[in-house]
Amino acid sequence: MRYRVVGKAKLRALLCLATLSGCTTTAAQWQPPATTSSSTLPHAIPAHPGPKGWMYMAQLYGNDASVYRRNGFSLGFLEKLTEFLSGPKGTRVTPDGWWYVANSVLSNVVVYRSTPDGPTGPLQSLEDREEIPADVDMTADRRLVAVANATSITGGPGSVSIYLDKRIHRSRLLRYGTGLLTGFGVAVDPQQNCYFSFNQLGVVGGSIVEFPKCSGSGTLVTSGIILAGGLRFDSAGNLYYIDQARGIYKCSGTSNCKLFSTGFIAPLNLNFDKHQKHLWVADGAGFIDAVDPHTGKILSYTIPLTGPPFSVAPSPGG
Repeated sequence: MRYRVVGKAKLRALLCLATLSGCTTTAAQWQPPATTSSSTLPHAIPAHPGPKGWMYMAQLYGNDASVYRRNGFSLGFLEKLTEFLSGPKGTRVTPDGWWYVANSVLSNVVVYRSTPDGPTGPLQSLEDREEIPADVDMTADRRLVAVANATSITGGPGSVSIYLDKRIHRSRLLRYGTGLLTGFGVAVDPQQNCYFSFNQLGVVGGSIVEFPKCSGSGTLVTSGIILAGGLRFDSAGNLYYIDQARGIYKCSGTSNCKLFSTGFIAPLNLNFDKHQKHLWVADGAGFIDAVDPHTGKILSYTIPLTGPPFSVAPSPGG
């Protein structure tokens, strides 16, 4: 029921705001009070001041990335980046502001640095030769970087590229099984194990596998996902993952996973902000959603000026 209510509110917002520069709406504004017309425009006012920083958005189909100033739930457009980007997919920012973007068409991961005036760079490019990168995650010190590959450039199965000690060339390539997998997301847990989400050709449902210490052949963590999306860990080691058909699941560690947050139209990727106060979700239908990581409640949604996001990452990241 909640899915229908929020979905209709979002669709109304899309119709009303098609010609505007963008909008941020709090959860309390999704259902207009009885005395308010359903066509009333949502207010671009955050529910509370909240933290300040940046929100970075990768747009696969626009071949660009967008930069927004973040003040609580309010996002103000700053600039669009196009140089050195082609088919950008997953993205992630470290707690000290290093911004990574998986560049699917160019088979690399470009790295920017957040500054008080916005991002600078790219300052580095991780080479992912012969692969099509789809997502990226890393440890806070950046000495371990994991990249999920959708496929190889020759149509081979999805995989995970591992980069160590801030090198630009991968140290190893991890594969799971012999099936034709299409990789989607990757996450590194606090113990530096790697997790890979994928969908398999000819098999109904997606899966998540673990590569202990980001090496080896992988072990199954969960399956039966209708359509696997992005995944991340909180600082306590609890896994959050997206089923694009259902919403966000939250696990106790990596087990006892339950549907945790719904109300999205086309959820794709997710990232925490610093101190993990909010979980930010890229909804491919054209929204950036802020989710309470404890309750699963959608606290606000924003219709970005620059179009639908494939992934979003707050800076500083969590």
